[in-house]
Amino acid sequence: MKDPSACVFAGQMNEFARGVSKDDAKAARFYERACELQWAPGCYNLAIMYERGTGVPQDRAKAGELYQEACTAGAPQSCEKAKEMHEPPPLPFLEGGRLPI
Repeated sequence: MKDPSACVFAGQMNEFARGVSKDDAKAARFYERACELQWAPGCYNLAIMYERGTGVPQDRAKAGELYQEACTAGAPQSCEKAKEMHEPPPLPFLEGGRLPI
C-alpha cells in the first residue's frame, strides 16, 4: 500500500474488528507501513501498540521512538508521550506503600 491514510484505516479496521476479524498483529503491520511513509497517525497508533504490547512485543523504548517520530511528523499529542517513555516507569508499591528490602 502506498497511501498512508489507507494504511491507518486498514489498521484500525483490523485493530477494532470493523468489517474484518480482529487481528492486532496485522493492524500493527498496517500502522508500521503508514509510519514508514511518514504519516504521524500511523507512528502514533503503532507506538500505542508497542507501549501496551498489543499485536507486537511490549517495548517502551520502541514506543518512545515511535511517539517521537509522530511528534516530529506533526502529531502534538505524541510529544508528551515521547517524554513519558524516556522516563523510568513508576515503581510498584506493595501493601503499606513499602518496597521489599
